[in-house]
Amino acid sequence: MAKPQALAARAVAPAAAKWPPRSLLPWGLLGALLAALYAPVLFALTELSRTEAAYSHGLLIPLIAAYMAWHTRRELRQVSRRPCAAAWPFLLFGLLLLVAGRLAFEIHVAALSLIIVLGALVAMAGGLPLLRALAFPLAYLIFMIPLPWAFYFMAGDPLQTATAALAARLVASLGITLFREGTLIHMTTVTLEVEASCSGVRTALSLLPLAAAFAYLMVRRPWARAWLVASALPIAILVNILRVMAILIQAHLYPAWVTGYYLHLYTGWIPMLLGLPMLFAVGGLLQWRERRG
Repeated sequence: MAKPQALAARAVAPAAAKWPPRSLLPWGLLGALLAALYAPVLFALTELSRTEAAYSHGLLIPLIAAYMAWHTRRELRQVSRRPCAAAWPFLLFGLLLLVAGRLAFEIHVAALSLIIVLGALVAMAGGLPLLRALAFPLAYLIFMIPLPWAFYFMAGDPLQTATAALAARLVASLGITLFREGTLIHMTTVTLEVEASCSGVRTALSLLPLAAAFAYLMVRRPWARAWLVASALPIAILVNILRVMAILIQAHLYPAWVTGYYLHLYTGWIPMLLGLPMLFAVGGLLQWRERRG
């Protein structure tokens, strides 16, 4: 007569031989298909992050989004999963956007389709409750999508002029002689131009993802998160003005260094070195306000 342990081993053996479960095989095949479809898009985004300074943070966005999802793992375990068949049209819509973006050579449209497809797959696998639980990490992937170049001209030109005007006025209040003509600032030793890279758009594009991550991890209420994300724009403008002021003051004190490589090397770090503590301070203030509320 067979022992109970042997019978139990025989019962478990067939189940172990069937790994992976059949229910996971379609999702694995679908994941492989999506990886093949979006490989050119992901490669283009990687090259953009490597070559364009304004999107050097692009490679970190998926990692931060994955950490956000992992951060809410306890809440995700408690979410009731009811597959939503109504998400199929959104999946097809996202795939059509991919085709349109590839045909029109629009990386923005093709990358946006990836987020829509991922959201549709989440709804199909776990239903709307799971989609709501992962809405913020999925929406966070928007920060890896580059903005159209028309946005730089539309937002950069007025910011460029405003930055030159405010920085010149503040430096002049310190007793330094200068004259501003548009984005040109004439000093007694040298003439400088506030270029498009100093408009603050790139600083805002770098601080906004950090502000959104802080908003998700530091505060809980929607109004606090909205305030923290919105604070990234004025902070970006402020630290960029301080950067231009530092360049003008150095041009007054050490004019021989103003065109050197080291000037732009260290002044390029000023926005981030000042912006991060400011964002963290705003997040701490909102945390304190939440606790009091």
